[in-house]
Amino acid sequence: MVALEATGPLDRNALLVGVLRCVNQRMLDSTLDEFKLEHKFYLLEACERIIRSPQLSGAAQQVIRNTRIDLSKTWLRKNSILGYWWNAGHLERYIAKIRSIHPTECGHYERIDILRVFGPSTRQVLSFHPDNWIISTARFLFVETFNKFVQEVDQTSRRMESNARRVRDPNERWCHWEDKRASISPIYSIPPDPPESDWAKAYADLKTLYSPNALESMGIDDIWG
Repeated sequence: MVALEATGPLDRNALLVGVLRCVNQRMLDSTLDEFKLEHKFYLLEACERIIRSPQLSGAAQQVIRNTRIDLSKTWLRKNSILGYWWNAGHLERYIAKIRSIHPTECGHYERIDILRVFGPSTRQVLSFHPDNWIISTARFLFVETFNKFVQEVDQTSRRMESNARRVRDPNERWCHWEDKRASISPIYSIPPDPPESDWAKAYADLKTLYSPNALESMGIDDIWG
């Protein structure tokens, strides 16, 4: 829709904003039991592809960013219910899609916004008792996936900083570097579990039961070193 040329008085941006708002409302409607969380993430992925259009209005972009926030809240609520531990996998798949939808530099700021929105809810989900996860390896796989995404965003930020152009002050005879960007990793990475926590004990048990090669084959590296 955003790629179409205007052929008449129809305000296509206004129409798109209306459609996106309808999508947002449908995602928030808790009475639609058949509209599963998985489908809501599919819709958000479609919106992520739309937000990259240079023709998209600021209002439409804001609707999509608000949709991220609303889905983050819904995802947290679903995961807070005992037995919904597998819903964490929807965010893992979404992150995998984001890597192709918003690649490296051109999608850098959208990636940061996604971390800003889903970071707090992710930390809360990861704090749930092991009984909420049933399979502890799923939780550690999720940590690894999320932290690797954070590292990718952090590396892109550092690369952009190193390539920053030098700026000449028009009133002075000297050059200065642009402001240094704050590191992404310390802000959004999932930290190690406290040593006394049930999760730290569960991770220690995994490392006792399985060799490093076995853990790697399961997709779990030495998460926190």
